[in-house]
Amino acid sequence: MKKFSNIILVLTGAFLVFHVLFLWMYTNIDGYFYWAFGQYVKTGVYPFLPSFTYLRPTTISPPLYGIFLMYLGFIPRADILLHILQLLMLAGTATLLYKLLTPFVHKPVALILACLFILFPANVIYSSSMMTEVPAQFLMTCYVYLAHRFIASKKISFLSSMVLLAAVMTVLKYQFLFLTLLSFGLFAFFFFQKHAKRIVHVFPAILGGSILLL
Repeated sequence: MKKFSNIILVLTGAFLVFHVLFLWMYTNIDGYFYWAFGQYVKTGVYPFLPSFTYLRPTTISPPLYGIFLMYLGFIPRADILLHILQLLMLAGTATLLYKLLTPFVHKPVALILACLFILFPANVIYSSSMMTEVPAQFLMTCYVYLAHRFIASKKISFLSSMVLLAAVMTVLKYQFLFLTLLSFGLFAFFFFQKHAKRIVHVFPAILGGSILLL
């Protein structure tokens, strides 16, 4: 099983290299709205395609990914860098998935499942898309990993980091607002149960709240 899992790992790595070299990036109308928001921040003018005559950004485009695309646009051949970054996020998601699975299954099995996750057709397609699916998937897995660490250690710092991460996720996709409220409620509950209170535990939660307010 270990030898087989190593073969799958090598093949997955080769596929990621193939993905970078030959599959490239594509966009659609949803991806255009993210780009358009970044242009609005950059120029103060909201661009639109024919039949889309909006004068200001719509709620279909949360700000984070659009601002990320705006800064990425200052780099020559930003499409190549975006492609590489999204594949790195996909690989990071698989790595965290491996770490989450290892307490429950044998390591070779966890490795195979993590590799199959990368090769899942939806992930192969969205890794080449100028949309938020891959970043949201990566951040959500980070959130689950932090929750796992909190359950295992009962350290309040993990909950505080979950508030910050959920806030970042919310400005990437608005439906994650529920996780921000849930995380903040859990953080407040466990924080006030502790006798020793340190500002370092509060700072990430305050930063997360500030992100939403701004």
